Amino acid sequence: MNVRAARDFIFHLTGPHYKPNHCTEADLTLEESNSNLINPHYTHSTTTLSTLPPELIELIFSFLSPLHAPKYTRLNRRINECLSTPHFALENLSHTVPKPIPTNKTSTRILTSYDRAWFVWPKQYQEAYARGWLRDARKLEWGSNKISGVIPSTIGALTGLRSLLLHDNWLHGRIPAQIGLLKELEELYLNDNSLSGEIPKEISGLYLKLLILFRNCLSGSIPSSLGRMQSLVYLDLSSNLLSGSVPVEICRLSNLQYLNLSANQLSGRIPAEMSNLKELQVLDLSHNKLEGSIPAGFGSMRNLVCLCLHANCLSGAVPIDLFGLEQMELVLLLTGNQVFLEYDSAGIVARSRVFALLQEFEVNEATDVVHGLPDRGVIFYADI
Repeated sequence: MNVRAARDFIFHLTGPHYKPNHCTEADLTLEESNSNLINPHYTHSTTTLSTLPPELIELIFSFLSPLHAPKYTRLNRRINECLSTPHFALENLSHTVPKPIPTNKTSTRILTSYDRAWFVWPKQYQEAYARGWLRDARKLEWGSNKISGVIPSTIGALTGLRSLLLHDNWLHGRIPAQIGLLKELEELYLNDNSLSGEIPKEISGLYLKLLILFRNCLSGSIPSSLGRMQSLVYLDLSSNLLSGSVPVEICRLSNLQYLNLSANQLSGRIPAEMSNLKELQVLDLSHNKLEGSIPAGFGSMRNLVCLCLHANCLSGAVPIDLFGLEQMELVLLLTGNQVFLEYDSAGIVARSRVFALLQEFEVNEATDVVHGLPDRGVIFYADI
């Protein structure tokens, strides 16, 4: 049986629902029901197929769209064995999916129906597709596309990837450790999904500038190894189920400008070493179980414009030098704690200044998690 005969055979097997190789991608959908995929009038033909050599069975089915071919494994055990091999997956993809046209290294890959299927395909398809069709990708900006499934472990084959944006989808499962193989990756957006499990330590070996994981179901402690990521400028792990203490190693991220660990289950004290983050502009540790006092060194963080410590178990005196930051753009949220102002011999001046600001400017009682830089303005709100 030659290739043409094989294609004719599968056409008669599947009837009018078969889409030949020259069909457009728009004609291929994931929503076709099983009744549309398997013609019940060809039961005898499937029995005949089972008696053919495995290589011929693979050849016949390899001309089906790979969006549908894996479903034919349900016909019987022998066909399942033939269609579940890495060889068949590669042959099926090669016969039906055109290779992407090489583009410049800064271009963004547009999401296709095959890209979407990558997240739900059997593993042998995921491996073949990653190595043959996605390997040269530089940017996968696939956020807000209702992608479901898990992040394939074969993502580690995309070694040239610089931006991976999968935010605001329907992804679940763990973040694969193989992401640590993407040595050129600079941006990783996985926020607003249902990802679970721990943050893989392998991420710490990357030279990321932005690591955005908020609004997931991540658990466990924050890996101390994140402190090795000296290129990090933006780190957001908020709105997860992270527990344990704030690792002091994070205070080594000398280039960090934005740090958000809010809305987790973090406990213990705020590391005093956090005042070493001289480039930090936004620090949000709100809605946790942090205790102890506010580190006195925070008043030396001259670039700080937003300090959110509300909804914790903090106590003690508020460092008075927080109210003397020169840039006069500090948003300070301390509600839901048991803190107070402590005055020294110059306390009368400090006291009048604080209350004057409270009276002159609108009081901001917001308790929402902050995910970006605040608007300019002077707002001091201390529930003391």
